[in-house]
Amino acid sequence: MIDISSKLIRAAYFLFRPFISLILTERFLLSLVKGRRHLLVIAPMKSGSTWLSTILEHLTGWRTSLLAPAYCQRGQEIELRHLVTRNALRNTVFSHLHLRYSDYSERIIRETGLQCVLMTRNIYDTIISLADHCDKYSLKKPLFYMAEVDWRGLSREEKIDRIIDLAVPWYFNFYAGWFSNIERLNGQIVVVRYEDLVSDTERELKVICEKFGIEQHMAPGEAISFCEGQPTLKNTGIPGRGAELSKAVVEKVERMASYYPSVDFTSIGIFCKHQEPV
Repeated sequence: MIDISSKLIRAAYFLFRPFISLILTERFLLSLVKGRRHLLVIAPMKSGSTWLSTILEHLTGWRTSLLAPAYCQRGQEIELRHLVTRNALRNTVFSHLHLRYSDYSERIIRETGLQCVLMTRNIYDTIISLADHCDKYSLKKPLFYMAEVDWRGLSREEKIDRIIDLAVPWYFNFYAGWFSNIERLNGQIVVVRYEDLVSDTERELKVICEKFGIEQHMAPGEAISFCEGQPTLKNTGIPGRGAELSKAVVEKVERMASYYPSVDFTSIGIFCKHQEPV
């Protein structure tokens, strides 16, 4: 019976495919999204995005969903089909998408009215946190590829070297892309620093809600407390851990940053020669 139904569906598809192709255009699909509220958390790995997404789900009372069709090693992009069909009748928080900037993503954000939280974190703290994460969890990530057997045999110093050589370029690509183009989407993006989120979580939640006119389903403090103890992939959640990195490592990261002279990386802890830390 299932086989017959499948054949009938396929036959109908091939019969009406020309008409379906005319109707289901990208413009038409984008029009289906308008009128609903969507909050997208755009973040690099180890910036507290799982934690923030969990809090936002309870704070807003919105349904949480994933926007990419697959994770692990796959590069994460906005999947238009998921944007249209996931929770089609409800406001939605699309959680922690490790989305690098592209013209296509900017256009989708603009045309659908997606409201975005762009997260940042001190790059040196990120390096330490990512190394810990690779030790504790899977190495299957979109940042770089490495076999478990190769990783497990490395010393701590060697692991840091691999993170810098293989993963940090991805972070610079992420930050440079968004920092260089964020002004064109200023009304649709609010930037949240991990350090600010940790030091005053309620204040940052208030900033997000006021920026986008989001009605709170519960008080921020209550939403934060509700999420305590839930799995959020946090290691220690303590800013400043990057101070343990050697001078040689810091200089190597700064050299990578110098490849982007027009980009201001102060929000991730990198200062140009003529800048002073604030």
